[in-house]
Amino acid sequence: LAGLSSISTGVLPTPVESVEEFKMGTSNQTADFANSAGSQVQMVTKRGTGRLHGSLYEYYYGSNVGAANTWRNNRTPDARSGLPYTPLPSSHYNRFGATAGGPVIPKDFLGGKWFLFGNYEGYRYPNATTVVKVVPTELMRAGVIQVQNAAGKYVPYNLNPYPVTVKGITYQPATCGPSNTPCDPRGIGLNPIVKQLWEKYMPLPNDPQAGDTANTQGYLTPIKLPETSNTFVARLDHDFGPMWHFMSSYRYYKYNAYGSDQYDIGGLLPGCKFGEACSVYTTPSQPWSMVFGLTTTLTNHLTNDVRFSYVRNLWAYASAMAPPQLPGLAGAIEIGGETANALIPYNVNNQSVRAREWNGQDKAIRDDLSYLKGNHLFQFGGSYQRNLNQMYRTDNGAGIMSALVYQIYDTGIQFTSAYQPAGLPSSSLTPWNRLYAQVLGLVNQPQALFTRKLPDLTLNPVGTPMFPRAIIPFYNAYFTDTWHLRPKLTLTYGLGYMLERPPYELSGQQVITVDPDNKPLSVPAYLEAKKKAALAGQVYNPVIGMTLVRNVAGGLKLSLIHI
Repeated sequence: LAGLSSISTGVLPTPVESVEEFKMGTSNQTADFANSAGSQVQMVTKRGTGRLHGSLYEYYYGSNVGAANTWRNNRTPDARSGLPYTPLPSSHYNRFGATAGGPVIPKDFLGGKWFLFGNYEGYRYPNATTVVKVVPTELMRAGVIQVQNAAGKYVPYNLNPYPVTVKGITYQPATCGPSNTPCDPRGIGLNPIVKQLWEKYMPLPNDPQAGDTANTQGYLTPIKLPETSNTFVARLDHDFGPMWHFMSSYRYYKYNAYGSDQYDIGGLLPGCKFGEACSVYTTPSQPWSMVFGLTTTLTNHLTNDVRFSYVRNLWAYASAMAPPQLPGLAGAIEIGGETANALIPYNVNNQSVRAREWNGQDKAIRDDLSYLKGNHLFQFGGSYQRNLNQMYRTDNGAGIMSALVYQIYDTGIQFTSAYQPAGLPSSSLTPWNRLYAQVLGLVNQPQALFTRKLPDLTLNPVGTPMFPRAIIPFYNAYFTDTWHLRPKLTLTYGLGYMLERPPYELSGQQVITVDPDNKPLSVPAYLEAKKKAALAGQVYNPVIGMTLVRNVAGGLKLSLIHI
C-alpha cells in the first residue's frame, strides 16, 4: 500500500502521464478475471513511436504563502526561539515529472524497429506541523503530586521524606494512612531513574491547557513530517517480423513518509535534539514490477498472447522500537501506562511503535488464445501464479512486542489506605494511585514477546522478531465467447475455474491439531466419537494438542483441516 493509508491503493501507483488508455468494469467480471470480485481496471502503458516525443510537467501547492497561524500557536510561546508565540510551520508540496518516447535504433534490427518509452515522476512534501507532548510540571518533577479534595481544589502532597522548595514555596513531607506515616515506606520518594529522565530529557511545559493542568501540562513544538516518492516507468516494444510482437515493461516506486506515531523530544535518539520533536517513525514502500509479453498472429483469425510477470510488493512501517532511555537499563521505561502520552521523552507503546515489513514476490505466467469466427470472439486461457509472502513483525497483534518494556503504573498494584492520605475523597483515589506509582517508580509489569527457534522451539534472544515465509499457489483456466448478435447488442458469457491452494510456510512454522498418537486430528471423527460416547452415557475427552506441521508423525508440508 502506497503510504500505508486507510484508503486502498494499488501495489504500484500509476502516473497519469504513463497511461495510453484504460478500461474499467464496475461489476460482473469476465471469466478470465475469476479470482476477484468487484471492479476491474486495465491500463495500457504508453509506448514509443517512430518519432521522438515527450513532455514536462510540474504541479506546486504552497500553504506557506499568506496562511494564517492557529489560535493555539499564537497563544503558546516557542521554547526554542523565545518568541511569545509558536510560528506557523511552513509547508508545501509539488509533483513533477517528464516523459520521453521514440525509436531506440533508427534502422531495423532483428526483424524490425525497437521503441522505448520512459516516465519519471517525483513527489516532494516537506510537511511540518505542531504536536503537543504531555510532560510533568515542575512540582511533579520534584516529587510533589496534586489531587483534588472534596471541594475540587488541587492539594499538593510531597512524596519525598524531606522538604522540597519549588518557586519559593516549601512543601513538607506528606503523610498517609490512619497513623500518618510517611507515604513512601522505603524512604526514597522521587525515584532517581524517573527523576533523571524528567530533568534531563523532558522539556518544561509551555501549554498549561494540556494534561491534567496540575501535575502534567503540554509541550507544544513543531515537528517535520516529510513525504517523498520517486516513480519510474519504462516500456520496450519490438516486432520480430509481421506476426511476432514483443513487449516488456518495468515499474519502480520508492516512497517514504515520516509520521507522528513515535517522536523524541529529549534528544536521546540519533539525529534528534532536546526540545524539538523529531520523528523516528517512517512508512517506506519500495515495490517494483516487470512484465514480458509475446503476441503471435498465427492466422488471420487466431492470435496467441503469452505473458510473464514478476511483482515485488515491499512495504514496511518502522520505528525506533523501545530502546532503553538510560545506560544500564535492560529495557525501556514507560511511565503512565501503555499509551503514546506516557511521561517519557519518546513513546514506546506497542500500538504506535511496533514494526512490520511485507515483502511479497509474486510470479505469474499467463497464456491467452483468441479465435475470431463470424460474429463470435472465442477466448481460451489459463494462468499459474506463485505468491511468496515474506514478512517480519515485532508484535503479537495485541499489546506486546519483542522489545523489553517496564511499565510504571498503578494497574494490578493493590494500594491500601496505608499508602493514601487520610480523608482523600473516593473520586481522587484512582488519580492518587496513578501519580503515586509514577513518581515512586513502581513497576506494575515488564513485558516482552519471545520468539522460538525451529525445530526444538528454544527461545530466541529478546528483540528477535517473527519472520514467516509462506507460498500460495494459484491456478486459473477460462473460456469466454463475445457474441455480437446485432450491431447494438453483444452477449458475453463464459466459464472460469480457479484453484487457490492453502498457504504453506517454507520452514514449517504452521501449527496443526493432533491426537494422542501425534497424528492430525480428524474433526468429523472426533465429533462422531464424542456423540457416540454421549449416547452411551459415557465421556469422550481424549488428550489433544498443537504442534508444528513438520513435527507431526510422518511430517507434513502444510496444515489442512481434515474432513
